[in-house]
Amino acid sequence: MLRRYRLEMIFGLEQTKMFRNLFFTAAALAAILVIAGARAETGQKTGEKFTSPYTSPYRGQEARRIKSLSEKDVDDLVNGRGWGFAKAAELNGLPGPAHILEMAEAIGLSADQKGRVQSLFNDMKGRAVPLGKKLVALEAGLDRLFTGYGSGAAPSESALKSHLSEIGRVRSDLRHVHLATHLKTPKILTPHQIAAYNRLRGYSGGGIDHSKMGAGGHGGH
Repeated sequence: MLRRYRLEMIFGLEQTKMFRNLFFTAAALAAILVIAGARAETGQKTGEKFTSPYTSPYRGQEARRIKSLSEKDVDDLVNGRGWGFAKAAELNGLPGPAHILEMAEAIGLSADQKGRVQSLFNDMKGRAVPLGKKLVALEAGLDRLFTGYGSGAAPSESALKSHLSEIGRVRSDLRHVHLATHLKTPKILTPHQIAAYNRLRGYSGGGIDHSKMGAGGHGGH
């Protein structure tokens, strides 16, 4: 209190208030800098990644073996899994064999139905696996076309177009395998089983008329 009184006597009331405000502002800034420094040091110790307003959603994917495919993508493709290729059928109420076999008991699949669905699944997988492996190889090849860019070995536009056309053809063939199988599967099922499948999968319906699907509906003709 005495120090404050002396300052007011020397500098006057207004200047003393100004000095006090500057002091508290400087103290607050110093505290912020100390906290920020501690956080930065902690981040470095814990291996936190640098972020900025421009951080790419692809960050980290540059370390992939094949840039356009995750390890799960590769695993799905080389093992003949759907990889989302059959969404146009699945989300319009036409199930595929893989999930039908998983849900056989829940939807009341008979032994005969299960055998026929298994046969469809085996045929689909037999065709999907080699196409999936080929697609993975082509995507790896696309990567190689660009890894040499820095050393002056950039691909020509014609070579790039040719490679992309082949990727597109294989993707189309693979998608056809999955979608065509989804067209065949409902013919083995009853409308009730298809409705049960879609309900258990959590689909809201989207205007699907299950009475026209399956072995007892128009979809089975």
